[in-house]
Amino acid sequence: MPQFVCPECSFTETIADALGGETLTCPDCGHLSKPVETNVPSDTEFLERHASKVIVTTTNHIEGCLVTEYLGIESVEFVIGTGIFSEFTTQIEDFFGARSSAFEGKLQAAKNQAFKTLRLIAAQKGANAVIGIDLDYAEFSGNRIALMLNGTLVKVVRQASQAESVEILGKG
Repeated sequence: MPQFVCPECSFTETIADALGGETLTCPDCGHLSKPVETNVPSDTEFLERHASKVIVTTTNHIEGCLVTEYLGIESVEFVIGTGIFSEFTTQIEDFFGARSSAFEGKLQAAKNQAFKTLRLIAAQKGANAVIGIDLDYAEFSGNRIALMLNGTLVKVVRQASQAESVEILGKG
């Protein structure tokens, strides 16, 4: 997306439409300059970057953090089919007492996608953490497995450690 960046005072403003190379006047210092194309991240890129930093935990608190706002409970559900090939290989693996790698792979992929989706939902709603995560599986007829992931979206801030608090108080 084009941006106006003033070479004199560094004022920066994103411009909604490309202006065809028009010269613009800086609203801060009055200098004339042309818009330049910059690498402003898209909303999706910004959301994915924020989502990757969302903390998820099964506990109801995060050590060293204080919950400042509860944003609600969210859940993510995935239903996956086992597939005839997976069932066939699982029967063979079961016969020999081996682990079912086909099922494990599908469950792992579904779990990873569920966590990614929950993090995206949290980021969309302004949360930086999800606490009290609960992950459940259920089996349905027709060789379907459901994965349900629930958690409470929250905003947290880091608390100063006791050593930092003593140091701050000592300087006051």
